[in-house]
Amino acid sequence: AIDASWDWDGPPGEVVMKVQYPGVAESIDADLDNLKRLVKLTGVLPKGLFVDHAVNEMRKELKDECDYRNEATKQKAYALLLRDDPRFKVPRVIDSLSS
Repeated sequence: AIDASWDWDGPPGEVVMKVQYPGVAESIDADLDNLKRLVKLTGVLPKGLFVDHAVNEMRKELKDECDYRNEATKQKAYALLLRDDPRFKVPRVIDSLSS
Protein backbone atom coordinates (compact mmCIF):
# COMPACT_ATOMS: atom_id res chain seq x y z
CA ALA A 1 0.00 0.00 0.00
CA ILE A 2 1.21 3.50 -0.73
CA ASP A 3 0.07 6.33 1.51
CA ALA A 4 0.70 10.07 1.59
CA SER A 5 1.46 11.69 4.93
CA TRP A 6 3.67 14.38 6.41
CA ASP A 7 7.44 14.37 6.91
CA TRP A 8 8.44 14.11 10.59
CA ASP A 9 12.18 13.70 9.88
CA GLY A 10 13.25 17.10 8.65
CA PRO A 11 11.63 20.27 7.39
CA PRO A 12 7.84 20.29 6.99
CA GLY A 13 6.65 18.72 3.77
CA GLU A 14 5.00 15.68 2.30
CA VAL A 15 6.25 12.13 2.51
CA VAL A 16 5.14 9.01 0.64
CA MET A 17 5.14 5.69 2.48
CA LYS A 18 5.04 2.23 0.96
CA VAL A 19 3.83 -0.34 3.47
CA GLN A 20 4.24 -4.07 2.99
CA TYR A 21 1.53 -6.16 4.55
CA PRO A 22 2.75 -9.12 6.65
CA GLY A 23 3.15 -12.32 4.68
CA VAL A 24 3.07 -10.75 1.22
CA ALA A 25 6.64 -11.66 0.31
CA GLU A 26 6.19 -15.20 1.61
CA SER A 27 3.02 -15.78 -0.41
CA ILE A 28 4.58 -14.99 -3.80
CA ASP A 29 5.88 -18.51 -4.49
CA ALA A 30 2.67 -20.30 -3.53
CA ASP A 31 0.48 -17.83 -5.44
CA LEU A 32 2.54 -18.07 -8.61
CA ASP A 33 2.76 -21.85 -8.40
CA ASN A 34 -1.04 -21.97 -8.16
CA LEU A 35 -1.37 -19.58 -11.10
CA LYS A 36 1.00 -21.70 -13.19
CA ARG A 37 -0.97 -24.88 -12.42
CA LEU A 38 -4.24 -23.16 -13.29
CA VAL A 39 -2.92 -21.79 -16.58
CA LYS A 40 -1.51 -25.16 -17.62
CA LEU A 41 -4.65 -27.02 -16.55
CA THR A 42 -7.05 -24.74 -18.42
CA GLY A 43 -4.92 -24.31 -21.54
CA VAL A 44 -5.91 -20.63 -21.77
CA LEU A 45 -2.56 -19.62 -23.24
CA PRO A 46 -1.50 -20.46 -26.80
CA LYS A 47 0.94 -23.32 -27.39
CA GLY A 48 4.52 -22.13 -27.58
CA LEU A 49 4.14 -19.57 -24.82
CA PHE A 50 6.65 -20.54 -22.18
CA VAL A 51 4.57 -20.38 -19.01
CA ASP A 52 7.44 -21.46 -16.76
CA HIS A 53 9.66 -18.66 -18.05
CA ALA A 54 6.91 -16.07 -17.73
CA VAL A 55 6.09 -17.16 -14.16
CA ASN A 56 9.77 -17.11 -13.19
CA GLU A 57 10.05 -13.53 -14.48
CA MET A 58 6.94 -12.55 -12.51
CA ARG A 59 8.42 -14.21 -9.41
CA LYS A 60 11.67 -12.24 -9.78
CA GLU A 61 9.89 -8.92 -10.33
CA LEU A 62 7.47 -9.41 -7.44
CA LYS A 63 10.26 -10.39 -5.05
CA ASP A 64 12.23 -7.32 -6.14
CA GLU A 65 9.15 -5.21 -5.33
CA CYS A 66 9.23 -6.59 -1.78
CA ASP A 67 12.88 -5.59 -1.25
CA TYR A 68 12.42 -2.08 0.09
CA ARG A 69 16.13 -1.46 0.70
CA ASN A 70 16.76 -2.14 -2.98
CA GLU A 71 13.90 0.17 -3.92
CA ALA A 72 15.32 2.91 -1.68
CA THR A 73 18.70 2.61 -3.39
CA LYS A 74 17.08 2.87 -6.81
CA GLN A 75 14.93 5.80 -5.72
CA LYS A 76 18.04 7.70 -4.59
CA ALA A 77 19.64 7.01 -7.99
CA TYR A 78 16.53 8.28 -9.81
CA ALA A 79 16.53 11.39 -7.64
CA LEU A 80 20.11 12.14 -8.69
CA LEU A 81 19.39 11.53 -12.37
CA LEU A 82 16.27 13.73 -12.35
CA ARG A 83 17.33 16.45 -9.90
CA ASP A 84 17.72 19.11 -12.63
CA ASP A 85 14.50 18.26 -14.46
CA PRO A 86 11.59 20.32 -13.05
CA ARG A 87 9.03 17.89 -14.52
CA PHE A 88 9.91 15.28 -11.91
CA LYS A 89 9.80 15.25 -8.14
CA VAL A 90 11.29 12.15 -6.53
CA PRO A 91 10.46 11.80 -2.83
CA ARG A 92 13.43 11.83 -0.45
CA VAL A 93 14.26 8.47 1.15
CA ILE A 94 14.36 8.60 4.94
CA ASP A 95 16.88 5.89 5.75
CA SER A 96 16.01 5.78 9.45
CA LEU A 97 12.45 4.79 8.51
CA SER A 98 13.30 2.38 5.71
CA SER A 99 13.67 -1.34 6.12
